[in-house]
Amino acid sequence: GSSGVNINDPDPILDGNTTPNRNQNYPELTRAYPVPNLVFMNLEGSLSSTVGNYRMDIYRNSTCDASGHGEGAKLLGSATINLDCTLLPQNDQCRKTFDIFVPGTVSPGQFITTTVTSSGGHTSEFSECRTVTTSDVIFADGFD
Repeated sequence: GSSGVNINDPDPILDGNTTPNRNQNYPELTRAYPVPNLVFMNLEGSLSSTVGNYRMDIYRNSTCDASGHGEGAKLLGSATINLDCTLLPQNDQCRKTFDIFVPGTVSPGQFITTTVTSSGGHTSEFSECRTVTTSDVIFADGFD
């Protein structure tokens, strides 16, 4: 494909097999934080794509690529996301949010990235980097 990161496509099924990896959309990460007193991280985000099961690979990184997407230094684990589109699919595309626990030690300031792979073997580009934050979001904005 072309150089650089492709933005997520609103109609990935229309890309067909003429584009690299069918332009598989990457997950959009909204939050990553360590779970206090456990060796787990909580990861929140969403995935938009066509109906099916997707394997999401989750990585920890000390730096983020200059593009704002990627690196994949340390694989923390994988999770399965099922997009079933039972309500209002648009152009055969579904959107599902996720909130998962991932085993592994993470520290605030590190970066998390992900990829997804469809059951057909199409792998997305790396997601945008998400900085690991503290788990205390009640006072995250400095309010006392």
